[in-house]
Amino acid sequence: MGWGVAAGSPAAVEGESSDGAGACARDELPHLEGLRAGAELWENHGFCVRASDGAHEFLLWIAFYILKGAPGGRFTVGDVRVDQAIAVHGEFPAGARSSMHDTPFTAAGVHWSEYRAPGELTCVLDGDGAVWQLAGRRHEGASPRWRLVGAAGPLTVDLDLEALAPVSWFDGFELIEGFEALARVRGTIETGGRTFSVEGVAQHEKVHTSVPIQRTDGAGWATSPVADRHIWHVGAGRELAFSVLANQPGERPGLANGQLVIAGRRLGFGRDSLRVEETEHWRDPRSGVEVPVGWRIEVEHEDGRLELGVAAYARAYYLWDYLRGSTSLLYWLLADARALWTPADGSGAVADSLLYAAHTNRPFLYWG
Repeated sequence: MGWGVAAGSPAAVEGESSDGAGACARDELPHLEGLRAGAELWENHGFCVRASDGAHEFLLWIAFYILKGAPGGRFTVGDVRVDQAIAVHGEFPAGARSSMHDTPFTAAGVHWSEYRAPGELTCVLDGDGAVWQLAGRRHEGASPRWRLVGAAGPLTVDLDLEALAPVSWFDGFELIEGFEALARVRGTIETGGRTFSVEGVAQHEKVHTSVPIQRTDGAGWATSPVADRHIWHVGAGRELAFSVLANQPGERPGLANGQLVIAGRRLGFGRDSLRVEETEHWRDPRSGVEVPVGWRIEVEHEDGRLELGVAAYARAYYLWDYLRGSTSLLYWLLADARALWTPADGSGAVADSLLYAAHTNRPFLYWG
């Protein structure tokens, strides 16, 4: 397939503490030590994977969570560990990739009955990386390389990730601390008795907050056309890679953490540089909810202008109810995108087709 952004991978940052350019093994470890008495912790060690073998398309969300509640706090749980594995995949010829389909999907580790005891998750330093293990799956490594091995719901994965650029650190994004890293991904995915050799794009998210976020501003996404929600988009092709996590539209509209990687450079951008337009919607016959399935995204950077047209064609979703007084509806959308990068210096524009994942992230529904 020959997929990959034309760039050399960055060198790992050595030492035991992070700086603005990278992350080391200790940055991958949990934040349970030193948590003040009575504080809650939400921590995520997750990977969004968008990959293909040229015929079979995959979108996976593979994540370990630490949820540590406190009496009278905002969590519905006390102290649990979660192994999530969300997947939608299939064969979608060119004519089937221009519209949404009600395809099968799997969502494991999203219900309280699937949560696990704290002692079942182990996290240790091993050489130059950290190793998280839970429920027959390992997340190992540190920037610029990671590996995912084992059970991911009904799938079995053996995937290697290599960073495309230094990690992107969160700075003042809704009380969240941590980093994201865009990466190439290569390896195998086994499902339904078949093994697929795949490659594509991935993004590693290592984030935590000890101040859990719960909105109190009224009806959520399913009942209001203009309501607070997050989007998280990840994509890459031969020439460029792109990701953005942003609020759209609603509360805290100024928040965004975005990055574009082109020719080995990571260009970061914020909400002031970003314009997101939902161009198409689809009423899911299974959930009954209308969801965005098409986007036009523009990024104005001092180095140039990025234009993206995104079209989704399959989805997975789930409800997550770990917050007291509300629940969350989360959609993952298998998509493609067409991108055009126009440099500010007038040099040649770059057009690219991207493997793409679109996550409509954490719309909240309230009661009480």
